[in-house]
Amino acid sequence: MQKGYELQLEWERNKLFDYDVAVMFQKLVMEDGILEVTEIVEKQESKSRPSGLNTVNLLKVASSALGFGPQMAMQVAERLYTQGFISYPRTESTAYPSSFDFRGTLGAQVNNPTWGSYVQRLLADGYQKPRSGTDVGDHPPVTPLRSATEDMLGNDAWRLYEYICTHFIGTVSPDCKYVRVAPRVEPPDMLR
Repeated sequence: MQKGYELQLEWERNKLFDYDVAVMFQKLVMEDGILEVTEIVEKQESKSRPSGLNTVNLLKVASSALGFGPQMAMQVAERLYTQGFISYPRTESTAYPSSFDFRGTLGAQVNNPTWGSYVQRLLADGYQKPRSGTDVGDHPPVTPLRSATEDMLGNDAWRLYEYICTHFIGTVSPDCKYVRVAPRVEPPDMLR
C-alpha cells in the first residue's frame, strides 16, 4: 500500500462500533500491508448543474476552495466588476431574469484559451436552461461579461474569475454524469 493513500475498507458485518476492536483490525492490516482486491464496484452517479451564483455562495467557495477571506474575495470581485470582466458581485439572486442573454454571455467566452472550445460545443449543440433559483429582485447572478486570461488578471483575480466563469458555464451545461469506481478488498486471512 502506498504511503499517503487512503483506502476505504468494507466488511460483511458493515459497521463496527467497538473502538478497541476497530483499532486492532487497523493494526493487523497495517502490519501485514497486503490486501486482495476481490471486486471493482462501479456506480453511475450524477450531479445537477448549479443555479446562478450569488454573493454568499461566491464567498463560501472563495473561502473553502480558493483560500480567500471574505474581504479579500469582495475586493477582488469588485475590481473584476469595475474592469468590466464580471457583473455586479453583490447579489442575493440565483435566478436569471427571463430576458438574460445566455447566448451572448457564452459567446463572449468562445475564444477563451481555457474553456473556449467547450463553450463552442455548448453553443453548437445547445445549452441547457439553468435550474430555477431565487430572484430577490436586486441584481442577476454573478456572471462573466468578457473573456480574460491569467496573464491579463494576475493570480488571485484569475482564480476568482475562473471560478465565476466555470460556475456560469456549469449552469447552462448538461448535468454531470460520472461513474464512481471503488475496490472491494479482502483483509489478510487472520481477519476473516
